[in-house]
Amino acid sequence: MFTIAVFDQLRVSRERTPAAPATYAVEVRISASAVGPKQVVMEVGDLRAIVRRVLGLLMDRGPDRYRSRPGEAPSRERIAEELAALVAEQIAVLPPDAAPPPPAMLRVRLGEAPESWTSFDRPLLPTPAIR
Repeated sequence: MFTIAVFDQLRVSRERTPAAPATYAVEVRISASAVGPKQVVMEVGDLRAIVRRVLGLLMDRGPDRYRSRPGEAPSRERIAEELAALVAEQIAVLPPDAAPPPPAMLRVRLGEAPESWTSFDRPLLPTPAIR
């Protein structure tokens, strides 16, 4: 498997203490059994731009603004799941020569400390051919 990864941070407001948001280290990985036409899984700059765009959408959201369970503060697991869904949506609209070659997997990992992390894995659907 070939893997590409980018790292960043996400701040999430907490229901009980909104003035002290949780800060998570974010790792987004894409793994594929082959490389694409450019001899890479995908361009690291493209993945970084996608992750930054998605993190911008999620940054400082109130606990009630997540897709998970309305009225409940999102757990790390649900935040990782939502982040993965949003990244996958962005990757799905890339041109086929810029998207990871199928079959590909996406992993989002969130950490609050070096010894504490959560991850969510999902397959990436092939990008439809542009005609």
